[in-house]
Amino acid sequence: MDLPRSAFVIVTVVAGLAIFSSAMADQGPGPLVTLNPATPNPVTVTNLPAVQTVTVSNLPAVQTPFQRFAQIGGDVVIIDHVPAGERWIIQHASVKYSCPNGTSVADIALSTSSGGDWMVPQPSPGGGVVIAKSQTLVIANALDQITVFVESVSNPPCQTFAFISGVSVPAH
Repeated sequence: MDLPRSAFVIVTVVAGLAIFSSAMADQGPGPLVTLNPATPNPVTVTNLPAVQTVTVSNLPAVQTPFQRFAQIGGDVVIIDHVPAGERWIIQHASVKYSCPNGTSVADIALSTSSGGDWMVPQPSPGGGVVIAKSQTLVIANALDQITVFVESVSNPPCQTFAFISGVSVPAH
């Protein structure tokens, strides 16, 4: 059974307080901890005679995995825009650049408004196809455009296929 994140935090706080109180046992009674999940602030620590409330907030948000794919007949692929209120942590990128009449690729870059990463082009043995893969760490902020650029000397028509994946977290 999976516990909600708030239950995990409550158990962690209670365990920490229990360890603290046992370490302080030689100095008198430790704090009394009560839990009331029905209230907005469910943890109350009582040290007689004063009552103190521990606020549990600003918990890290759950990361949501994402994948995006795009293709275009050309050298520039706009993969997507990061939605408002989100930040994407791009962890993997791959590009396949295909020209039936042969191609020579100098550079392949993954770019966002916040930064980017270069990928090493790897020509296929038969020619006409260049592949690039990258384990990366590119941060893309809300509303950033994510683009792949291929710098090539080729004979059109060429097709660029681009794929990214990573996790989305709330923007701060």
